[in-house]
Amino acid sequence: MGIEWFLMCILLWSTFGMVHIGAAQKQVFATEGKDALLPCTGPGRTKVSFQWLYETRSVVQIHYTGMPRYGSGYSNNRITTFDYNKGNYSIKLSKLTMPDGGTYKCTSYSSELDVIKLHVIKVTSPDGEHYLHLTDVKLKCDINPPISENLITWLNPKGESVSSSSRYHVSDGDKTLDVRNIQIQESGQWRCRVKDAEAYYTVQVLGISDRSQSVMVYTSVNQSAILPLELTQDIKNSKFGNFNLKKGELLRLKEEGGRSTALALLNNSQQKLFWEETDKIQNEGSGHSLSIRLVSASFQDAGRYRFHLTFDKGTLQNDVHLVVLQVTASPEGKIAEKDTVNLTCQVSNNTPPLKLVWKNMNDTSKKVEGQEGVRYLTISLTEKTQDQFDVWTCNLMENSEVKASAEYKLEPKEDNSFLGGIPQWVFFTAGSLVLLILFIIGCILFCTSTNNRRQRRERRISMMRHVLDPQRTCQCHKMQYELYRP
Repeated sequence: MGIEWFLMCILLWSTFGMVHIGAAQKQVFATEGKDALLPCTGPGRTKVSFQWLYETRSVVQIHYTGMPRYGSGYSNNRITTFDYNKGNYSIKLSKLTMPDGGTYKCTSYSSELDVIKLHVIKVTSPDGEHYLHLTDVKLKCDINPPISENLITWLNPKGESVSSSSRYHVSDGDKTLDVRNIQIQESGQWRCRVKDAEAYYTVQVLGISDRSQSVMVYTSVNQSAILPLELTQDIKNSKFGNFNLKKGELLRLKEEGGRSTALALLNNSQQKLFWEETDKIQNEGSGHSLSIRLVSASFQDAGRYRFHLTFDKGTLQNDVHLVVLQVTASPEGKIAEKDTVNLTCQVSNNTPPLKLVWKNMNDTSKKVEGQEGVRYLTISLTEKTQDQFDVWTCNLMENSEVKASAEYKLEPKEDNSFLGGIPQWVFFTAGSLVLLILFIIGCILFCTSTNNRRQRRERRISMMRHVLDPQRTCQCHKMQYELYRP
């Protein structure tokens, strides 16, 4: 009888919340900066009295009046209560910090209703968020208070689980993750998952964009070429200032171990990045791009180039292979219809499936294709028709795509023969004789005309003398008569 009475008392006390027998400890995992729900259930009453304790320090108290009283360091900005009159004594703790981790107790009438062990997690890195391509990254999943079980799972930015392998190493009870030679595609959020909670750390990798990694650039003689250098991040951004770019240069690599030469230097003065320009080098990029324009390429410009950027945390470099196409003619200049001319298309480097193709712009059906991998393609034009005196184009093709093209304008020479093949010098000689004869005839006519004018003038003078002689005789006789008259 006494045992039955004792058991009934325990049941009644438990129902009215006076005591709580064997409150099991629960684990709650939450992320720093996020919210955590601490669950607790008690009897629903019109007037309730319960409190939450962190270790031995009061977090919040609910008295019979229903007005909450917050402990030191807590307020309604961080503590949210629920409908406790219906038995929901849970609270939500907002804006978690690492020191918030620990043991929380929900008590009513000095009895423990629930005991919650809150674990706050975050991910840190001793070297910050920014890394150069192919450098090592160390990530650590901090948990307060620590856990003894191996409950940690690491996820890469693609959401894939990561475990120890050739490039990844998990240690310290899975709390530490080492990533060797981090790749550009591994930029993003690395997450540490502990049961239903996740903390992440954003890693940003500075490297060469896939668009400009070890590319082939094609151009033709006298055309410009863009040597690309596209970065995954804007190093002009202040967030990447901690990389401290020491030197940037564009190198011309010599074949077979020859010494490289610097063609351009990167100027990093006054918080601006630009290549020092020459008559051959111009800046082409902006933002993430540090590309260079090579002006008026020559066939000798073909070859390998290397961008080399030196930071205090490592180096970045990218190789660019410039392929140049040119066309030549033998003989050069204007060509007569019956003359033979050889047009040669030459490419500095040719690897399959690249091939050379000659086309006539007047008649595209007339084309000559070379074999894949051949660096020279020559066509001979002998008896040329009028439509062949136009632009001939040589294309460097990859399947159906034109990588580069070069043109040669074939111009006809003026015909140096006339009237059935009579040499032109004959006409020059005949013309000269005709001119000489005309000159002689002109001289004769001029002399004859002059002599005639002289003779006519003499006849007029003679006639005038005949008229004047009688007049002078009469005048003389008259004067004598006057003198001798008595």
